[in-house]
Amino acid sequence: MRDLLQAAQTVCAQQRSFYWITVLEARGSVPGKAGAQMLVDSSGRLAGTVGGGALEFRVTQTAQQALLETKELPCVQTFSLDASDAAGLGMICGGNLDLLFTRLSPAEEVVFQEALQAMDAHRESALFFPLDGKAPVFLTANLPLESGQMMSANGVSGYGCRLLPAGRVWIFGAGHLALETVPLLAHLGFRVRVLDDRAEFADPARFLQAESVELVSFEELSCEILPEDDVLIMTRGHLGDLAVERYVLGTPARYIGVVGSRRKARMVREMLEEEGFSKGSLDRVVTPVGIDIGAETPAEIAVSTAAQLVRVRSKLPPRS
Repeated sequence: MRDLLQAAQTVCAQQRSFYWITVLEARGSVPGKAGAQMLVDSSGRLAGTVGGGALEFRVTQTAQQALLETKELPCVQTFSLDASDAAGLGMICGGNLDLLFTRLSPAEEVVFQEALQAMDAHRESALFFPLDGKAPVFLTANLPLESGQMMSANGVSGYGCRLLPAGRVWIFGAGHLALETVPLLAHLGFRVRVLDDRAEFADPARFLQAESVELVSFEELSCEILPEDDVLIMTRGHLGDLAVERYVLGTPARYIGVVGSRRKARMVREMLEEEGFSKGSLDRVVTPVGIDIGAETPAEIAVSTAAQLVRVRSKLPPRS
C-alpha cells in the first residue's frame, strides 16, 4: 500500500489526474484477487497490479483512454477473460473481475499525505473508496477491517482498505549479506535500518536504499524497536549476536531472525539461558532465517530471508 500512496502523492504534486483501480470481487480463473489495487495515469500503469496479463492490459488501456479523452468511466465495471485470454495465461477456463474505478485529481493529495503520516506514526487507519467513484476518505476510528473489505461509512457503500503501520526491519551487521538483503527488502516496501560497530561498514554510501545507517556499539544499543518491527541479526561473530539478541529479546519486535550456523545459534542460546532468559523468550528467535529454497550464496540467502519477512508481514507464521 505504501508504494501506491507514494505514487499517488507524486502524481498529485505533478498536477496530473489518474485512476485508482480496486478489485472488488474476483470470480473463476483470474490472476487478480479481491483487494488488489493499481494506479493508472495517461502514460500507463504507475504502481500496483490487478493481476497482470491480458486482463490488466485491457484495464490499463481503458483507464488511459478515458484520461486522454477526458471522459468519465462507469465507477464499477466487470472485466472478463474470454477463452483466448484464458488459454494465453495457461488457464483452463476464464473468469471475471468487478473493478472500482476512482478518478482522482491533484486536489486529493492531502488524503494521501494523511495516510502516509498515519502509517509512519504507527496509527491505525484506513482508506474508504465509495462505490459512486467519489474521492477516498481517510478514516482513523471504528475500523473493523482485517485488511480490505466491502463496508459502509456514513451510509455510503464502498471498499475499505486498512493501512498497516509502517514497520521497519532492523539489520544488525552490515557485511556482504546485508548488501544483498537491503536492496531486496527496500524493493518489497520494507523500511530498512542498518547498524554495525565498524565505521567502514556502517557507511550510508553502501546502503543507498536504507532509511538509515548507524555506527553503534552492540554492547550499548538503544533502539526504539516497535511491535510491528522485524529484526535480522547478521553480525560477524557469536559475540555480536549475543549482545544484539540480549538487547532485542527485551523489545516487542514482531520477528527476530539470526543468520548463521546451527552450532553458533546453539552456543548463543546456551549463553543466554545461563544469563536467565526463559525458554519462551528464546523461542522467539528464528534461526536459521529464511524459507528453505536450498540457498547457498548471499543473494540466494537474501531471497530466502525476504520471502520469510513477507510471510510474517502477511500475518502468516514464519516457517522454514
